[in-house]
Amino acid sequence: MNKALLIFLCNLGLGNTLITLAQNSNLQDSLNNKPYFQQEVNYDIQVSLDDRAHMLRAVVDFEYINKSPDTLSFIWIHLWPNAYRNNETAFAQQELRIGTVKFQIASEEKRGFIDSLAFKVNESPVEYSYHPEHIDICKINLPEKLLPGQRVHISTPFRVKIPSSEFSRLGHVNQQYQLCQWYPKPAVYDKYGWHPIPYLNSGEFYSEFGSFRVAITVPSNYVVASSGVLQQNAEEQAFIAQRKAETLQMIEKGFPARDTFPPTAETNKTVIYTLENAHDFAWFADKRYHILESSVTLASGKVIETASYFSNINASNWIHSVEYVNDAVKHYSELVGEYPYPVCKSVDGALSAGAGMEYPTITVISGGSGEKSLDNVTAHEVGHNWFYGILASNERDYPWMDEGMNSYYESVYMKRKYNNASMLGNIQNTGIGRIFHMNDLRESDLTTVPYLLQARRNLDQALNLTSDYYSQGNYGIIVYQKTSYIMHYLEGWLGTKKFNEMMQAYYNKWKFRHPYPEDFKAHVQEFTGQQLDWFFDDLLTTRKRVDYKVKKVSSKPDNYFVKVKNKGGVESPVSITGIKGDSTITFWYDGFSGSSKLSFPTAGFDKFVINYSGEMTDVDIRNNRIKSRGLFKSGRKPVIGLISGIDNPNKAQLYVLPTLGYNYYNEFMTGVAIHNIGILRKKFEFVVNPMYSFGRDALAGAAQTDYFIMPTNAFFNNITITASAEQFATRNTAATQRLTGGLRMNFINSKRANKKDIFLEFKHIFVRQDYYILSPGEAHKIGEEDYNLLRFRKADNRLMNPYSVDLEVQHGMRFAKASVTAEYKFSYNNPKKGLRLRFFAGTFLWKSNLLATSGQDVRFRLSGQTGSQDYLFNEIYLGRNETTGLLSRQMSMTDGGFKVFSFRGQTFDYLTTLNLSSNIPGKLPFRIFLDLGHYYNGETDSDPLTYSGGVSLNLIDGIFEIYAPCFNSWQLKRL
Repeated sequence: MNKALLIFLCNLGLGNTLITLAQNSNLQDSLNNKPYFQQEVNYDIQVSLDDRAHMLRAVVDFEYINKSPDTLSFIWIHLWPNAYRNNETAFAQQELRIGTVKFQIASEEKRGFIDSLAFKVNESPVEYSYHPEHIDICKINLPEKLLPGQRVHISTPFRVKIPSSEFSRLGHVNQQYQLCQWYPKPAVYDKYGWHPIPYLNSGEFYSEFGSFRVAITVPSNYVVASSGVLQQNAEEQAFIAQRKAETLQMIEKGFPARDTFPPTAETNKTVIYTLENAHDFAWFADKRYHILESSVTLASGKVIETASYFSNINASNWIHSVEYVNDAVKHYSELVGEYPYPVCKSVDGALSAGAGMEYPTITVISGGSGEKSLDNVTAHEVGHNWFYGILASNERDYPWMDEGMNSYYESVYMKRKYNNASMLGNIQNTGIGRIFHMNDLRESDLTTVPYLLQARRNLDQALNLTSDYYSQGNYGIIVYQKTSYIMHYLEGWLGTKKFNEMMQAYYNKWKFRHPYPEDFKAHVQEFTGQQLDWFFDDLLTTRKRVDYKVKKVSSKPDNYFVKVKNKGGVESPVSITGIKGDSTITFWYDGFSGSSKLSFPTAGFDKFVINYSGEMTDVDIRNNRIKSRGLFKSGRKPVIGLISGIDNPNKAQLYVLPTLGYNYYNEFMTGVAIHNIGILRKKFEFVVNPMYSFGRDALAGAAQTDYFIMPTNAFFNNITITASAEQFATRNTAATQRLTGGLRMNFINSKRANKKDIFLEFKHIFVRQDYYILSPGEAHKIGEEDYNLLRFRKADNRLMNPYSVDLEVQHGMRFAKASVTAEYKFSYNNPKKGLRLRFFAGTFLWKSNLLATSGQDVRFRLSGQTGSQDYLFNEIYLGRNETTGLLSRQMSMTDGGFKVFSFRGQTFDYLTTLNLSSNIPGKLPFRIFLDLGHYYNGETDSDPLTYSGGVSLNLIDGIFEIYAPCFNSWQLKRL
């Protein structure tokens, strides 16, 4: 860096940042040049199950071999059962962020932990200390430094209280046990240093390779399904053979309807399993399990023993389960590389973290909604033996490297076996599929819909984030599905043969190792001889989108020229397919920016389609096709459909939806909404909803248009430019019309895993009221008002202790006023119960002398607004102008938020209130409330303190609530 420039930047405060970036860059280069190494950990574990107390009692002895070039003075140890100990763990906090409180409100009986630890290093006792932030990680300080090439033996007894399976992976349901992440194990130490990571539900694991010898003691009538190979045990093998024979008999005769747990045997048995070249070990135990065994022969002649374990409850789905294991092992061995272990098993278990979970040589699957679904999940989880088990990437930091790559091979499996690889394929031809016009779409049109659902709303995230940065929906849609889509894209560009060879070479180079993204990138570039920036620098690491548009086609005797425009942000390859009848031919072209005239070296085609086979992640398939001749050259025929649907490349869709409405003045209304709003968002959307009012024999209804600006790299997530119009009747008007125009800017929430919502909104509102002077049918007068509204909102809609702050400025022809509304809920260890606080303060910034006599009532009010006081017509009232009867009791909790209507406390000056409400014990939806307020409206109309309190019945929170004030201050009683 130029020295003078550096001094200048330091004066601006930027120099240190740039120096740090340079240092980090040098550090990255240094790490990338560091010779590869990985540590080795070899385990010997003895564990016994107490199925009355739901406890494990065990001893672990592991050999830790330092194969790094560094000297180690301590070792981080994962104690992941402690994730279930209290509400402060990373696991518990993540559960809240993703919207579940099952663990937060769980009893101590349902929780879990690990304790009784007494670490020894080479037989000498040592102290350990917990991680400063995570009680499921501890550190052992070694009594002597561990030099490169040296090894050390570490041992400890431990006890695990097994939590309920309703939370995550480790757990039990009655006496069915899932023993996963259950033993102390060292964190990974690699070229980037230590990786002590807390247990999480969404976001998986990273561990060292080694060997396992695990001796499991259980009551003798338990079936044990475990990682690894059962060592010679004639008694246990006879037990398994008997259970297998009983299973085959039940397949012929039928499984019992009941699925009760038999009594526990009084005697115990010990079974020993061993496993080499693995980085984890899990086991499952259940007295009810049926067993199916089989084998699969690979291309090399190697035979893999397979098995599945299940109970009565899901038996009808599981009778072919071992065949699914066979098919998956064969599929991945053929496409990726030969399966290296001697066994592969699947287990029907109670799982609360997704549909299945992988461990070396064994996978646990939660039931299954049908045989095809079970086959799909089995293929995915068995596939993790390759992408997680053998290619052991750091899934916590780079989840796309195993969940995403594995999802690609899962989709190929489903496509080969069922000709259906999309998430929507299972519902395409069902009633739901027909309602949303999916039944006439091709598989390739459905493939990327889940990704487009997020991308077209600008809610997607880049693929290079750590797992805990993803929203719950994006973890599946982006990490799993988008990675699968871009792998298909790369396959389409390279060709299937070359792609398969490249991935097989990657497997052979990195099996039983810890590849990082840079390792995968270097391998792909070296193998293909291409930089592939569009793949690694755009699709993998940004939210940039692919969007090619076909503009026109011209022909010559022997070929065509297809003009294509790149409307997206990625110069990625583009495929064009020529179609004539059932004949197709496809050519791939290098990516480009702007427009390009592409030569299609074959003639005689009726139409041309970009991304016909669906490999590209193109965000808008509506502009991808063109006819070489005739009408509707875009290839999209105008059609009208019911309700809504998914974009169809062959149709320009418009939708209709019958509508009903009611208010006291229009009475019943019926009409039809005409709109273009599909399942996938468009840049421009509209809805027009004319309705006939039976009460007024007149037209009512509403219309709205929205235009969305959604950049992929800006400080805001989207800007919505909107315009709307409404017309309805009130008691004193022939019609009230409201026209609104404005924009709303939603700011970026980079960590989508939280529930934060931040936006800035501007609206211009025009209200026109056609008043009756005396009665309907006589003379009218017109009232018109214009308002400007500026609002900023910051909210965190988390389940526990949510809050929001709203700042608002309103401006009209005769006034300007500002207000702040802040809300906070102190949750009582339950998202549905808590102490709610609401603070409101409002003041007039300016007002005309004519305001008080103008008839324009824009005062702040202690009470929530009634319909006639809602001058902006923001809220929905069934009887907006009623002064008597039930409909007159409808209020909106605006301004002061008092629950008792009073003309007291209406001010053109300022108002401050505090509203409190609290749930009361029990399950009934009652609350007690207290409202406190102070207002000033001139010297003769001011109260230092006004109060009201009582009981409320909250039937639909925030929508339908009934308040019964029990006591009020004397000021409210006067009026």
